[in-house]
Amino acid sequence: MSATSATRPGPLRDRDPGAVAAEPAGAGLGTLWHACAAASSMFERQAVVPAPVLRRHLDDTTVVDLLRRALVDPAARRMLKVTVDGTQSTATTETVIGAPPREGETTLEWTRRLFGTARVGVGLNSAQRWSEQLTRVFAEIMTPVWDHCEHGWVELRLTLFLGNYGFTDGGAHRDVGHPERVVHLNLGPAPKIFHTWTPAEFTTATGGLGAVRLPPYPLESARSASVGPYELFVLNVSDFHLADNDEHSVSVAVEMIRRTPAEVLAEVAGRLAPVSNCSTAAFLSAGDEADDVRRFLDGADLGARLAEAIDSLAARSRSNAGFRGSPQPRTDGAPPGPIRRRPGYPLKQGSGGVLYARGSALRLPGQEHELEALAAVLDSAGNHTRADIVTATGIAAELVDGVVDVLWRLGALESATDAVERSAP
Repeated sequence: MSATSATRPGPLRDRDPGAVAAEPAGAGLGTLWHACAAASSMFERQAVVPAPVLRRHLDDTTVVDLLRRALVDPAARRMLKVTVDGTQSTATTETVIGAPPREGETTLEWTRRLFGTARVGVGLNSAQRWSEQLTRVFAEIMTPVWDHCEHGWVELRLTLFLGNYGFTDGGAHRDVGHPERVVHLNLGPAPKIFHTWTPAEFTTATGGLGAVRLPPYPLESARSASVGPYELFVLNVSDFHLADNDEHSVSVAVEMIRRTPAEVLAEVAGRLAPVSNCSTAAFLSAGDEADDVRRFLDGADLGARLAEAIDSLAARSRSNAGFRGSPQPRTDGAPPGPIRRRPGYPLKQGSGGVLYARGSALRLPGQEHELEALAAVLDSAGNHTRADIVTATGIAAELVDGVVDVLWRLGALESATDAVERSAP
């Protein structure tokens, strides 16, 4: 994020913004994903998609609540980036960490309180860690992705951007080396401008494929789009792109990341690899690590173990809608009334009788069949009382109560009352 200014192009209505879709019809937030896919040729080109339905689910207060949680978490420090008038410093970062938004304060009021009328940019990676509401909404929006990637090698990440910082820090650039697409949601209050170029267009405009880090940017040759409040913008990040927040706006970007075979194999191999004993030996002394690796690779069942681990990795990821990292467990127990599985977060069976819920593994040694039967009922559509589950499965009420309570605390279930309130217009 940068406050650097440059001459901006003429009226955007006279420029090619890419596809502008009509408001999607139908039920469920997943219709927004389908609208984005249709307008962008399956996420290959930029598009603007109206999403007024999200006014019922997300607003500036959602972001204030997120910031109030994140800024007291030491883990957020390394994911936070703050610029003031185009400059990043430890002092401004400490100012933000030490003074989160107050209850009832808007993000604009907060940045004005801390930095006056300066150009301010606040970015927060992995924002899903600190907002269950934000994560739930995007989990529902992105549900259709799994119909196209059944293997489960997709990761979702949320990034928060807010302020009036001007052009993107880093200038006009493209993201290469990793297959991903991004959908931005602008929560307002001001529009957010995106400028994009295909690699061929950028080469024609600049003479090469190197990023243009500082102005002047070749804006006259860009495809520019103004994204208003509660509109989605589809971005193919392999195109060169540059965002512009001339006025205060808040946006959330969801990244769809295709995990490569190398990444998947590296993760599962790490889980299966023998535990090293080098910590008990003298440093640099001859150890048996090489023999351990050879024995691991020579194992007769290595292929089966790798396949099983890959399937379990996919089940774990899918159970948390593709988000890395499970949410903080709830401290309250499940309510007594009807409950249902949270949309976007299926219960997935892993190997060895393991049940994955919100990225966490649940085991009931000796009662694997009972756990699978309970999950089958809870994973189905509709609301369920404990008595309904006992009748459907024949499982003891005490075990049903225990499993329901654990799944509730993990964030995999919601009350029927919450579901009704969320769907109300």
